[in-house]
Amino acid sequence: MKTLLPVLEKLRTKCIISLGTPGKKVTTKMGNCELHTWLSPQERQEAMKNAKFVIFSGGHATCFETIKYAKPSICIPTQPEQLGNAAKLQDLNCAITVKNKSQLEKAVAKLEKAQEFYDRNVLALNEFSNKFKGLDRAVTIIETLID
Repeated sequence: MKTLLPVLEKLRTKCIISLGTPGKKVTTKMGNCELHTWLSPQERQEAMKNAKFVIFSGGHATCFETIKYAKPSICIPTQPEQLGNAAKLQDLNCAITVKNKSQLEKAVAKLEKAQEFYDRNVLALNEFSNKFKGLDRAVTIIETLID
């Protein structure tokens, strides 16, 4: 929050922030930012679909969601696997990895300036990943293990 809020509060664009803290749902507004302790799966899906870009820590689930919804992203990794995910997305020119508030400010400006470039790259990744029909393949593998 110390990294995100000071940067996002300055933006004129509406921001939706989910802390990912399950339990009692609390929502507050800070500037153009809606801050939620938790979003339901439906609220999260809607926010992801409508987002211009996504800022996240680089976790596996959100990483795959950014690809599913073809959203460029900015990653602020806090754990080793998040760093790996962020690096891969950055190598594919679908994301920018940052470590601090200063880098986040620059990344937001860069992503806004080069939005079409990042949109095009993440859309290509989305189209490529959809060819594999991962859910269907997982079901097939699980069914063979059950038999």
